[in-house]
Amino acid sequence: MSTLKMLTVHVVLLLLYISARTNAVYVNEFDQQALFHCQTGEYIEEIESEHNNNHEDRRWSFQCGGDGATSACTWSSYVNSWREMVAYICPGDTVVTGIDSYHDNGSEDRRFKFRCCGIATKKPKNCYMTDYANDWDGKLLLIVPPGSVLKGAFSYFHDGHKDRRWKFYICDL
Repeated sequence: MSTLKMLTVHVVLLLLYISARTNAVYVNEFDQQALFHCQTGEYIEEIESEHNNNHEDRRWSFQCGGDGATSACTWSSYVNSWREMVAYICPGDTVVTGIDSYHDNGSEDRRFKFRCCGIATKKPKNCYMTDYANDWDGKLLLIVPPGSVLKGAFSYFHDGHKDRRWKFYICDL
């Protein structure tokens, strides 16, 4: 196959891949609980969210993958109060396999808890915090790099925007 044809095939495949990622299946409607966890053995590899100014809330979508997550899992308690910072890292060698949140119209905010599971044969290492994955009132997209896992999350609330900005804690496996 010629180089031009191979390049064309790669570009088409890349466009299809990007297109598929923008058709999120949300786990919640605005102002409703967002509860999600991966199947046994998998962990979260992608998070997508969109904000709506009329509802002052977000809808959430999650994708799982990987392998080796054990069934030894625990849910955290709620890690934030209304309009307060989220700063959570799964304990020990566990990684994020689920997220639960609910919305309050009075504070126009969400409270979050996280599900963490161990990885059977590997340990998270070389961890780092991402840049912000969203702007105020904008789309959020986190794609965990291949060979890496989601270990935690950080966000803060802005009263004027009635929204959160998010960073994520990623580790190599």
